[in-house]
Amino acid sequence: MTAIYFDDDATLDAIAGATAGIFGYGPVGRALALNLRDSGIRVMTAPEFDDEAEMASNDEIPALPAAEIAQTCDILIITTPDDALPPLYMGSIAPHLKRGDLMVFTSGYAMAFGTVEPPPFLDVGVLAPRPAGDAIRAGYLSGQGALTFISVAADSTRRALDRLLAVARGAGLLRAGAIELLPEHEAFLALFVQQAVIPAFHHIMVAAADLLVNQGIPPEAAISDLHIAGRFFDYLRRANRDGLMNTLLDSPLTSQYATLSRMARFSELRLERLMENTFDEIVSGAFAREWSRELMEGTPRLDRLRKLESQRTVWDFEQQTLDLMRDRP
Repeated sequence: MTAIYFDDDATLDAIAGATAGIFGYGPVGRALALNLRDSGIRVMTAPEFDDEAEMASNDEIPALPAAEIAQTCDILIITTPDDALPPLYMGSIAPHLKRGDLMVFTSGYAMAFGTVEPPPFLDVGVLAPRPAGDAIRAGYLSGQGALTFISVAADSTRRALDRLLAVARGAGLLRAGAIELLPEHEAFLALFVQQAVIPAFHHIMVAAADLLVNQGIPPEAAISDLHIAGRFFDYLRRANRDGLMNTLLDSPLTSQYATLSRMARFSELRLERLMENTFDEIVSGAFAREWSRELMEGTPRLDRLRKLESQRTVWDFEQQTLDLMRDRP
């Protein structure tokens, strides 16, 4: 049975006297740094950009170069994006690693696809919060926490799990539960959502908006009801709280019948095959290799795809709708 860890499963004593170094001070790095500091843990950061350094200064979080963080700290928390991690790791982190350091990744990508290889004298783990950085911080302040995946990848000290749980507790990541998951499974899951679920969602929303507008529905009404503030938005909010099936069964009878009687229309085998193929590309490493080549070439395909997608008329309607809603008294 899958283990789920909560605050009662951890003690901060496991990292007493340790200093945590956060690589990157973006939304996730900042949230983790502030949460750990507010839990009484000494924290430093290695910002990647000038604006991150300024923010760390405003937050009174000491900022140092990455190499000094690696030399100084016992707990190394890496929030650097997967595509930028290998050069940072090889140039500034790896040469300064110390026996018994705890290295914590916020994504399983590096271990799943071998983009970095921590030495055997470290404790290595994954803490992968699912919400964005501002939600991680808000969850800490409210006491609700943030759903997280957790994994021990290497245990040189025989205390890796205790130490990782202590970091998770200090960051407020055990309050909502931390689900144990292999590093590669975390990476597979994240990539699958990005490559199968979100593309399908985007396609459905764009197709629906185009159809509704072409049928005379005002674009502001169509786009609002589809994904900004309408019933679908409320449905997802309730599903987040109560579960998808409970939300369906708690809906009005007309809504239940409308959904259930038409659901089979969208249960095409082609969609299932597309998802299976997508998952196979992830697990085999084909996507990771494709993405590495794209990065080496300067992301030409990504640039073309972004430009092509941004030219859709629906996004102009979307921005107009957002502007109208923000300008309301």
